[in-house]
Amino acid sequence: MFSRNTLSINGDEDEALVLAALQRSPTYDRARTALFRNVAGELSLVDVRRIKEQEQKQALDKLVNAVNENIEGFFRRVRQRFDAVGLEFPKVEVRFQNLQVDALVHALLRKLGIFSGRKQKFSILKNINGVVRPSRLTLLLGPPSSGKTTFLLALAGRLAPSLQMSGKVAYNGHNLEEFTPQRTAAYASQQDWHISEMTVREVLEFSGQCQGPGYKHEMLMELLRREKIAGINPDQDLDIFIKAVVLGQQTSFLVEYIMKWEMKCLKGYQGTKKAAHYWVLFLDEISTGLDSSTTHQIIKYLRHTTHALDCTTLVSLLQPDPETYEMFDDIILFSEGQIVYQGPREAAVISEKDQEQYWFLNSQYNYVPVAKFVEAFQSFRVGNSLVRELAIPFNKHYNHPAALSTKTYGITRAKLLRISFSWQMLLLKRNSPVFVFKFIQLLLIILIMMSVFFRTTMHHNTLDDGGVYLGALYFAIVMILFNGFMEVPMLIAKLPVLYKHRDLRFYPCWIYTLPSWLLSIPLSLVESFLWVAVTYYAIGFDPQITRCLLQFLIYFALHQMSIGLFRVMASLGRNMVVANTFGSFAMLVVMVLGGFIISRDSIPVWWIWGYWFSPMMYAQSAASVNEFLGHSWDKKAGDNSTLSLGEMLLKVRSLFPDDHWYWIGFGALLGYTLLFNTLFTLFLTHLNPLGNQQAIVPVADHHDKDKEQDSEPSIISFGEFLQHSHSFTGKSICRRKGMVLPFEPLSMCFSNISYYVDIPMELKGQGLPDRLQLLVDVTGAFRPGVLTALIGVSGAGKTTLMDVLAGRKTGGHIEGSIYVSGYPKNQETFARISGYCEQNDVHSPCLTVHESLLFSAWLRLSSQCDFATQRAFVDEVMELVELTPLRRALVGVPGVNGLDARAAAIVMRAVRNIVDTGRTIVCTIHQPSIDIFESFDEAIPGVQKIRSGYNPAAWILEVTSPAEENRLGLDFAEIYHRSTLFQESQQDIFNAMGSMYAAVLFIGITNATSVQPVVFVERFVSYRERAAGMYSALPFAFAQARSQLNPLRLRAVPHLQRYLLLHGIF
Repeated sequence: MFSRNTLSINGDEDEALVLAALQRSPTYDRARTALFRNVAGELSLVDVRRIKEQEQKQALDKLVNAVNENIEGFFRRVRQRFDAVGLEFPKVEVRFQNLQVDALVHALLRKLGIFSGRKQKFSILKNINGVVRPSRLTLLLGPPSSGKTTFLLALAGRLAPSLQMSGKVAYNGHNLEEFTPQRTAAYASQQDWHISEMTVREVLEFSGQCQGPGYKHEMLMELLRREKIAGINPDQDLDIFIKAVVLGQQTSFLVEYIMKWEMKCLKGYQGTKKAAHYWVLFLDEISTGLDSSTTHQIIKYLRHTTHALDCTTLVSLLQPDPETYEMFDDIILFSEGQIVYQGPREAAVISEKDQEQYWFLNSQYNYVPVAKFVEAFQSFRVGNSLVRELAIPFNKHYNHPAALSTKTYGITRAKLLRISFSWQMLLLKRNSPVFVFKFIQLLLIILIMMSVFFRTTMHHNTLDDGGVYLGALYFAIVMILFNGFMEVPMLIAKLPVLYKHRDLRFYPCWIYTLPSWLLSIPLSLVESFLWVAVTYYAIGFDPQITRCLLQFLIYFALHQMSIGLFRVMASLGRNMVVANTFGSFAMLVVMVLGGFIISRDSIPVWWIWGYWFSPMMYAQSAASVNEFLGHSWDKKAGDNSTLSLGEMLLKVRSLFPDDHWYWIGFGALLGYTLLFNTLFTLFLTHLNPLGNQQAIVPVADHHDKDKEQDSEPSIISFGEFLQHSHSFTGKSICRRKGMVLPFEPLSMCFSNISYYVDIPMELKGQGLPDRLQLLVDVTGAFRPGVLTALIGVSGAGKTTLMDVLAGRKTGGHIEGSIYVSGYPKNQETFARISGYCEQNDVHSPCLTVHESLLFSAWLRLSSQCDFATQRAFVDEVMELVELTPLRRALVGVPGVNGLDARAAAIVMRAVRNIVDTGRTIVCTIHQPSIDIFESFDEAIPGVQKIRSGYNPAAWILEVTSPAEENRLGLDFAEIYHRSTLFQESQQDIFNAMGSMYAAVLFIGITNATSVQPVVFVERFVSYRERAAGMYSALPFAFAQARSQLNPLRLRAVPHLQRYLLLHGIF
C-alpha cells in the first residue's frame, strides 16, 4: 500500500526508485496507483479512485492537448502499449445471412382516402447477406425509407415485436439468443431521449455507473501483470488516464474528458454510449442537426477508435461530404431494402476518372431497377468475394472470451438500487418547485374546506349533522385521490427515457419503481399531515387523539394508493391522451361505486362487484367508522332506538358499523398500493412505447411496385430527362414572374441584435453572471430575390437568430433594431407577410398536404380574395415547390433534416424557385453539399482561398470554428467588423435608408394559454398558426369546443346508460 507523497525530481535516479517501488507492489495496488507529474515537474503517487480536482485538471489538459495535436498518435500510443505485451482487444464480426424483415401494413384506398380494413405483408429488408468486419469503419448509405434503421435494429437485436424477422444474424458465429446483444452492441438512435432536469454531466455519470466497467477491469489487471513480467514502464499520462477511467469512482475522469474535449460531439455515440465501452457500434444518422465540421470530427474520432481498439463500427449518414466519406474503410449501399454494394470504399466507383464522357451523350439511357443492381453486384468481383467469405462459417474457437457479453446487467442489483435511489433523489430535488406549488395549492383547498365546514356551524345532534360530517370526509378523500393525478404527466414525460434505459439493460424496471415508491412516502406523509393538522379539530371531528392519528393513517394509505393507481394509468396509457382517458374512467368508476354518491343498497346486483373492488369504498368505510364510532356520536339516535347516533348514521348510509372495518379498509388500501406498484413494474417491463408501428401504403402504389420489380428496364433519352429535371439549371435561371396573387418584394435589415437568457438560480451561486448572451451585436440584411445562407457550427446561434428575427422568442431579453423595407418591424404585421419554416414539422397529421395549404390560404390571404383564386394560388405554390405528386398524401413528410443529399437538393431547388419570384429568403443549413451550397447567392466571406474540390461548407465551418480562433488567437467576428467589406456594407445601408434608425425593440410574446391534453397534437399546431397570424385564441377555442359537441353526445350515451342502471331505472 502506497502512501501519498510528493517527490522532487532532481534527476533520473529518484524517478527510477519510484518506478521500481511501484513495480514491486501487488497488481491490485498498482492498478489504483499512478505516477503524476505536475506543471512544476514534481512527481507524486496518486490514488486514481480519489484523485484531486487540480491534479485531474492538469492530467486532462495534457490529454486533451495530445489528442488535439495528434489524435492518430494518441491512439497509436494506446495500441502500442497493449501490443508491447501481446494483449489483444476483443474482435466481433457481425454476419447476416438471408435477412428478411416483413411488416403488416394497412392498405389505403387512395381514391376514397380510407383504410381498406385488411393488412398486407410489406418487405422492409429483402433477403440480404453481408459482413460487418472489425477494425474497419463502415458507412451505411441509402435514401430515406430504404430500410437503414430497420437494418441497424436487426443487427443490434432490437427489432420491434410487430416486425417479422427471418434469416440469421451472428456475432462471431453465435446467434443473438446465445448472448446479450444489448450489452454487446451499442445502438445510437436518431432521437436523443434524456431527462430534461439533469445536466449533461449527470446524464453521463448515471450512464457510466449503471453500465459498470465491464471487461475493462480484467484487461487492466492483465495488462499490468504482463508489464510487470516484461519490466515495462508505461507512459505516465496514458497510465493515469486508463486507470482513472477503469477504476475512478462514478466515472468522473472519463466524463470530465468528454465534457472538456467532446462537448460538441455528445450527439449519438459520443455521449451516453461512450461512458461504457462497447465492441460493436451501430450509429443511426448521428449527423442529423450537426454541421459538417463537427460530423467530420466525430467520424475522425470513430475511425481512430475503430482501428486502435479493433471495434466493429457501422455508421449511417445522410449527407456526408467528400472529406467525411473518405474517412470510411467500407461502404454498404442500400436501396429499397436491398444491398446494391458492400465492400471497400475504393472499389465502389470503378470508372471514377472517366465519368464525364457520359454526361452529354444524346444516346438513350436505360432505367435500371434495384434488382438489376443487386444481380450485377453479385457477379462483381467484390460480390463474389463476399459470397465466398459467407460460405465459410466463423470458427468459434477464435472468439475472444470478452467479445460477447452474457450478463444481463453491468453491475449487481444492490449497486443498481443504490444508484437508482441517488438518481431519483436528484430528480425529486429538481422537481421540488412542482411539489411546493402542489402543497400550496393543497393548503388553499384545505383552508377553503375548513372555512366551509367550520366547527362553529357543525353539530353532533341529528342524522343530518352526521351527513354534513360525512360530506366533509368524502370531500377530503376525493381531493387526496385527485392529488395523485400529477403523477400522470410527470411519468409520461419520463417514459421514453425509461424505455431507453430498459432496452439498453441499464437496470431492471423494479430498480426504478421501488425507489420511486419509497420516495413517494415522505410526500404522502406531508400531504396527509397537512390535511389532518389543519382540518381535524377546526372542523370538529371526534377529539380523541387516537382517532386523529387513525385518520392520518387512512389518508396516508389513500394517497399512496392514488399515486400507484395513476402510475399504472400512465404506464398503461403511455401518452397523455390515452392516460387521461384511462385516468378519467378510473376516477369515474372509483367515485361512483365508492359508496357515497350511490349507497351500497342502491347499487344494482350486476354492478355490486364494482363496489367491492373500489378502493374509495374502503377509504370511505374506514374514515367513517373511525369518526362515527367515536365519543362525539355516542348518543342515542332516538327514544326507541338501542343504536348510537353514529351507528344509526352508518346503517342509514349502508356503511359497516363495526370497528374492525377500519383495519379492513386500511389493509385494503395498502394491498391496492402493493398491487398497483406491482402492475406499474410489469407494465414498464413488458409494454413498449405507443406509436405508429404499422405503415400505410396506398393499394395502387403497392401494386405498381410489384409490377416494377417484374418489369424490364425502361428507356429514356437524356434530353428528355433534362427536360423534366431542374437539377442542371445552374446559375442561368431566369426569374419567374406572374404569380396568381401579386405581392410587393420586401427587404429586412437588423442591427446590433443581442439576445440574453436568464441563468438559473442554482448556477448563479457558482459565479456565473445573471444573464447568458447568446447573440452578440449581430448585424445584417436580407434582400428580395436573393437566397441567403445562414451557416455555422452547431451551437453558433443560427436558430436563435432566426427565432429572434421571426418574433418567436417568448422569453429572454432582446436588444437591437429590426426594419422591414425601412419601417420598424411590427410583429402583428410581420406575421402576416412572413413565413417561418422551423426545424421540426408541426402540422395536423389528420389533413392532407393540399388541405393544410388550403386551410392556411383561407386564413392568411386577404378576405377580398375569392375561393377560386385561393385554390389557384395554392395549386401554383404546390407546383412551384414540387408538392403536386403529394397532393393527397397525409402530412408527415420530413423536411431537410432527415433527408439525404439528393432529397435536400430537391428541397433547395424548390426554395430557389420561390426566390426567383422576387421573394426574400434566408435558410439555415447544417451540412450542405457543394451543389446545395452553390444555390445560395451570398454566404460568409472567407479568410483564405479554398482548395480545389473541397466542400465550401466544410471549409467555412473549419476556418471559423472556435478551436481555430483559439489556435490562431484571433476573433473573426472582430476582424470582420473592422474590415473594409463591413464598412462598405454599412455605407450601403446608410445610402439606402438615408439615415440611421437607432431603436431598441423588445419582442416578447407570452403565451399563457392552458390547453387540455386531449388536444395534444393540435396544441402545437395552434402555436405555429397563431404565431403566423392565422387566427386569435377565441376562434380556435370556439372551433375546438364546437368540434367536440358531437363526440360529447356520443360519449354521453354510455354514461347515461350506466347512471340509469346504477339508479335502477331499468
